[in-house]
Amino acid sequence: MFKQLSYQYSHKSTNPPSYVNPSSFRMILMDILMKDSKLEDLDSIQEIEAKVAELDNEQISAVLRQLLREADGDVEVFKEKIEEWFNSVMDRASGWYKRKTQVILIWMGLGIAVLFNADTLAIFDRLQNDPDTAAQIAQMAEDYVQTHENDSTLVKNDMEYQEALDEIKKINEQQLNYMQSRLGMGWDEMSTNNFSNYDWMVKILGWIITALAISKGAPFWFDILRKIVSVRSTGKRP
Repeated sequence: MFKQLSYQYSHKSTNPPSYVNPSSFRMILMDILMKDSKLEDLDSIQEIEAKVAELDNEQISAVLRQLLREADGDVEVFKEKIEEWFNSVMDRASGWYKRKTQVILIWMGLGIAVLFNADTLAIFDRLQNDPDTAAQIAQMAEDYVQTHENDSTLVKNDMEYQEALDEIKKINEQQLNYMQSRLGMGWDEMSTNNFSNYDWMVKILGWIITALAISKGAPFWFDILRKIVSVRSTGKRP
């Protein structure tokens, strides 16, 4: 649909628009229907029906004929129906895109989980049996939230920006390495020689849980960090 509209509306355009609002879509479609006619010629449903019949794309023509029937002879209602149809199509397209993106993120998350041996069940077991590690991870989460909540650092030039970015990367790498060692992530100290089928099933389940969590995106994890900080704050004694 967009490909046809883009081709008919602008032969010189090499890149499709990133976004088209309903009113613009309606105007473009009406312009396509007009072709060499004047706008006043499309003030009657009969003229519009004639133009719709001339369309090469049978699918679009069928949709527009249905919208014409729903408009019941009112040109303004027909224009509104076009916008409603556009919104409906975009809602379905958005839902399809989100589902496809979610599947891709899950597979990417599973790859990351296996690569770093990020087993949620094993991590939970270690935190449950090691209060010191749990407290340190919670403190790191609290520090992260406080550091990133209102980061208004300004840099004067590209060099200062790069230096600040390198410093952030260095700190994040240090924190990541620390968390990996304390939580048992990675394959350096991991031996699977004595793994039973049950152990592998639990390990794979842990990876899948991690993949699902990763697919939720940054907002999900940031919310988790906030909840950890909230629990720690309410649990502190005066």
